[in-house]
Amino acid sequence: MRGDGKKIHSCLLTGGALLPEIPPGVTVRCAAREPHSGDFVAYFPNEGGEPIFRRYVEKENGMVHLESLNSRFDSFFAKKSELLARGTLEVILSFSRTFYASESSVRISGDDGLLTFSEAAKLLKVGRTRMYAMLQSGELPAVKVGKLWRIRRSDIGCCLSEVPDQLQRTPSSEGSSSLR
Repeated sequence: MRGDGKKIHSCLLTGGALLPEIPPGVTVRCAAREPHSGDFVAYFPNEGGEPIFRRYVEKENGMVHLESLNSRFDSFFAKKSELLARGTLEVILSFSRTFYASESSVRISGDDGLLTFSEAAKLLKVGRTRMYAMLQSGELPAVKVGKLWRIRRSDIGCCLSEVPDQLQRTPSSEGSSSLR
């Protein structure tokens, strides 16, 4: 919460409509306040669905232009009153990206957060080819966000807990047991 009582929340920017100013994959902090021309905004439709991230430009005739900075994404024009009747506009206050010093710092915790493809492969200690095979066969449940795989931490934990059952010990020639 800010001092003026307006709630600030965060969401993930998945598309590239605000490139080059704001890159996809960052977390944006938004607040419901009156936008001004030139502000970057998140538009949340009332009926649900994905938010739309665009630059806000208010025209003199009461029209609003939600402008995409990238030609691969659509820009939108609407009357401000119609836009607000169908959803909520929130101004993007800041954005950030988390960088990890090392992939070895990835741990399985009690929360049900999402892991990237490389984080999950590192935890499972499998290569890229094996990881793709596990995802495509359904052996490891996952979802795709655009072109990127995301795997729940709990699914990695379940996959790791099944490993000891799959391994069998066989006696070696020296009398000690070894893995087969």
